[in-house]
Amino acid sequence: MNAHPHTAAIWSFNRRLTHRLAAWSLLSIAAGAALLRGGRPFQRALGTQNIVWGIIDGAIALGGQQAAENKQASATPTDDGAHARQLRRVLWLNAGLDLLYIVGGLMLVRSRPALHSHRLDRKGHGIGIMVQGAFLLIFDLAHALRVPHIDQSRGGL
Repeated sequence: MNAHPHTAAIWSFNRRLTHRLAAWSLLSIAAGAALLRGGRPFQRALGTQNIVWGIIDGAIALGGQQAAENKQASATPTDDGAHARQLRRVLWLNAGLDLLYIVGGLMLVRSRPALHSHRLDRKGHGIGIMVQGAFLLIFDLAHALRVPHIDQSRGGL
């Protein structure tokens, strides 16, 4: 456990963030599984995107939590501040990537299908990417704005 309780806020914040991402992961997988039961190409494509993104988000949440717990075990107040800054940077970077996901999904929806390709498959995949990207954009922005600021000159928050 972190020996500096006055800076424990960053670790608590990190835990809440990864738990929320894990919850979204499970919800995405469950929704995807339900959509796969529908026999339509659009539903199957949308369901596939939800499951794939859910698995990736779950892996990120679990890996991120494990990495944070390992860092916290030996963290100093300086390490706490560095972790807060790094987490904030990662969330802002992810928000930029999320915008690219949304644009990529939109491009897929609007693209003309190749020969033997199904328009509804492309539309389902594209909308699935856009939904996941939009959620992650809101998620990353909201968390980036709320990462605790640690003032190391006073040894705390």
